[in-house]
Amino acid sequence: MDTGGIRESSFKKNWQGFKWEAINPDQLEQIVYGIIESYQPYEIMRTSGSGGKGKDIVAKFRTIGHLNEEYNEIYHIEVKHSEVNRQVSVDQIQTALTWVSVNKPNCFVMAVSSQLSSGTRDCLEIWRQAHPEIRVVLWQRDEIETRILGIDKVREKAIEMKLLPKSIDDRALYLYSKLNNEDML
Repeated sequence: MDTGGIRESSFKKNWQGFKWEAINPDQLEQIVYGIIESYQPYEIMRTSGSGGKGKDIVAKFRTIGHLNEEYNEIYHIEVKHSEVNRQVSVDQIQTALTWVSVNKPNCFVMAVSSQLSSGTRDCLEIWRQAHPEIRVVLWQRDEIETRILGIDKVREKAIEMKLLPKSIDDRALYLYSKLNNEDML
């Protein structure tokens, strides 16, 4: 791809990155909602306004099984936005784990704008082993950033929220993906 004269070294030096401090928890939920919506569930809703208690977003998908049977899968998505450079603690996910244990969706997605602490990661792994019937997906900051950049509608929303600079363009996306060894374009 023609990078328009932008060199990787100058891009890396000038890349300001995502401005996570520019958004609040509600805006992060909107971003994650947009990401989930891009996978085209047949039903999706935000529940945080009504006290989600372990599920900020619920998405339902129709899936085709190995024997060509159709079945529904329910995904509960918990979204946690932490201050820059703060890790998500065990206390911050306990309500979600309790709720998921009781309600048993097919898949539990934990989307965090930072990283999990090692204690939280261990807690989640122990919980996962105790509940093998529920798939667990973890999206930490890098994963969310990659998904934001890869979905036009979500990227536009991130720019509108000032999470990303307006100047982000295809050349910048190309160089960002190259620096992160990912093929996003």
